[in-house]
Amino acid sequence: MVNEKDNSQFSSHNSALRKGFQQTEVGIIPENWKVEPLSKIALFENGKAHEQFIDEQGDFVVVNSKFISTEGRVKKPSIKNFRNGRISTKNYWVSNTIQIGFNNEKKAISRGMYKIRFIKQANKITEDNIPMLQILDSIRFIKDIPDTDQNQSCNRFIAIVKELSPERLNKLKKLVLKYNASTRALTGAIIDMLENDNNTQTIFESLNPATSYNFSISERTLPTKDKWRIK
Repeated sequence: MVNEKDNSQFSSHNSALRKGFQQTEVGIIPENWKVEPLSKIALFENGKAHEQFIDEQGDFVVVNSKFISTEGRVKKPSIKNFRNGRISTKNYWVSNTIQIGFNNEKKAISRGMYKIRFIKQANKITEDNIPMLQILDSIRFIKDIPDTDQNQSCNRFIAIVKELSPERLNKLKKLVLKYNASTRALTGAIIDMLENDNNTQTIFESLNPATSYNFSISERTLPTKDKWRIK
């Protein structure tokens, strides 16, 4: 870090470079420094906005662009939760694996730090189907959703399904029949909880009566879990 009184050496408006400094594409830096992409010198993850996860009792400093001016000076942060010179937060990571539904088999590929997996989709992928397929794919991979537990995820799915129009809900019931058994069971239990009638009978009859399905979901979250043999 450079003292404010020395910041003139970083100004792009200087007509001549001071001894010991060099001009680069990112500005003027000490001559014994070099410019490298961040990905070449460090491992990092792209994250979501952190403000809502600020924890005053945390131990980690969050540094963002609000700290630095274009002249290299350190700026006073504008975030309110500033305690003893430290800003603290919980980390909230975004997965570096991207999953894409595909009707045919396709091998995973890598693009930079991201791995792209192609998930075989038995249903025909159409513009009209995509919103329901997204819901069903999320339910299918409920155990892999980061930074939450299955009860919280299930509550979110319940809220999403509850908002579907009758037409879309009927389409969801048809599309789920081509998913694996555990996805059919969990989706059926969610719909059954909301409708409380026999409209899920086709889904229920598609399941093996001797099979149970393991999810870490409480009866309080999903009162229909026992009927659908969710353990």
